[in-house]
Amino acid sequence: MYMCVCFLDFSTSKISTGSFEVDQFYHYGLAADFYTHFTSPIRRYADVLVHRQLLGSVAQPPEAPFINDTQLSDLCGHINFKHRASKQAQRDSVELFQTLYFQTRNEIEDAVIYNIRESAASVFLPKYGIKGD
Repeated sequence: MYMCVCFLDFSTSKISTGSFEVDQFYHYGLAADFYTHFTSPIRRYADVLVHRQLLGSVAQPPEAPFINDTQLSDLCGHINFKHRASKQAQRDSVELFQTLYFQTRNEIEDAVIYNIRESAASVFLPKYGIKGD
C-alpha cells in the first residue's frame, strides 16, 4: 500500500493592528527613522523593496522611485517564483525524509479518517502530525 504524507503546519499567524504617533515609527535595531510593522527587511528581500519604496515616498521632498513600475513588477514576479520554489523544495524534503523514516517501520498507530472517497481514504496520524491520502 502506498500512502502520500505531508506535515501539517500547526504554526499560527498573528496580526497586530494599532496606531502610533510619527515619532514612534522608528526601529532601533535597524537604525531606521521610519519602519512599517507589517514587514521586516531582516527577513525577505521583498520587504526590503517595500521599505525602499516607502522611504522614498515619505522623504521631504519625495524622491523618485529607485525602480520603475515595470522593473518592480518583474522583480516581484521573480521573488514570488523563487518563494514558491522554496516552499516546494521544503515540501519535497519533508516528503523524502518521511518516506525514508517510515520505509523501515512496520507500526500500527491510531489514526483519524477525515475523508472517504470511492477508492481512497484520507487519514491523519496524530502521533507524527502527518496526514495523507
